[in-house]
Amino acid sequence: MGLLPLLLYLALSWVRINDREVVWSAHRPLTYADFRGRIPSNSPWAATTRSTIRFSYETVNGALTQWEVRATFDPQASWMRVKEPAVLQHEQLHFDITEVYARKFCRHLQRLQGSRVMRPMLKELFDTYNRQCDSVHIVYDQQTQHGTLTAAQAAWRDTVSRWLESHEPCP
Repeated sequence: MGLLPLLLYLALSWVRINDREVVWSAHRPLTYADFRGRIPSNSPWAATTRSTIRFSYETVNGALTQWEVRATFDPQASWMRVKEPAVLQHEQLHFDITEVYARKFCRHLQRLQGSRVMRPMLKELFDTYNRQCDSVHIVYDQQTQHGTLTAAQAAWRDTVSRWLESHEPCP
């Protein structure tokens, strides 16, 4: 296999963990086709995004040595009833918010590298960043009325863009 096909393969495998999850990438925004979940007939919403922070780690003699943190999107649990650019942009921002909190969590882990850690401590730290992320999703939907307030949506887009710029991606 030549170098270019190998690099392309590695880039594509980074974006998709498997058929069930898409890893956040600045170069690969969500598309309408990513929303493959069943649309509930009783939901008043135009769409739902299921994004989450994935975390794994290794320790040597109790010291944190390696970790991996990723924001992922679950196409099977995400759905879109109204296929309009504004709806897709609103849902992308939910995914972007998850990426911001994945980056914050990763930075915290970097400060712990080489330190003795216990599983309950890492779980509590992980849960804390997830709760913070969930709270921001709620505020985002409230302030934008689920993306229907154009000016509020634009303000959130600017804010989340600044957050992404101020937090380096996880290595």
